[in-house]
Amino acid sequence: MGGAFGTRGHRGNVSPVAEANILSDPEAADRVVTAPWPVTMLGLDVTQHVVMDAAYLDRLGAAGADGAFLRAVSRFYQAFHERSRGLAGIFAHDSLAVIQVMAPHLFTLRRGPVRVACGGIADGQTIQKPDGVPCPPLPAWDVHPAQAVAVDVDAAGALTLYAETFGV
Repeated sequence: MGGAFGTRGHRGNVSPVAEANILSDPEAADRVVTAPWPVTMLGLDVTQHVVMDAAYLDRLGAAGADGAFLRAVSRFYQAFHERSRGLAGIFAHDSLAVIQVMAPHLFTLRRGPVRVACGGIADGQTIQKPDGVPCPPLPAWDVHPAQAVAVDVDAAGALTLYAETFGV
């Protein structure tokens, strides 16, 4: 889970363009996304599209010890989002990374090289050059492997799978 690629208007959560995990070490993030192994990125573009509202969290909380624990630890996070965004719930940020591995059919992925801006006003910004987009050769991009970036998610499907995991 990291990044924000601007789909559906989702930009950074710690700067206008940077997501917190990436901004924590943009140089390391750039090395990961340009390495010769496959990477799938789930950024704010999808994680902020899946909201566990208070009623949903309460249902999970009533589903046994694991759900009660999740509900208890999510209260602080929920209060933060209520104060900072007026959101009566929490985003499913890190949980979606697990869900993407379990149920990749719930996600739409776009492929292309990814880079992370390191330094300056755009420090931590994640940028993808989507495959098939016509533009002149760009060595800063074209020498790196195409990576997968989640650009859409079946939010209802993800929430259903999450709830089923807790026996709801």
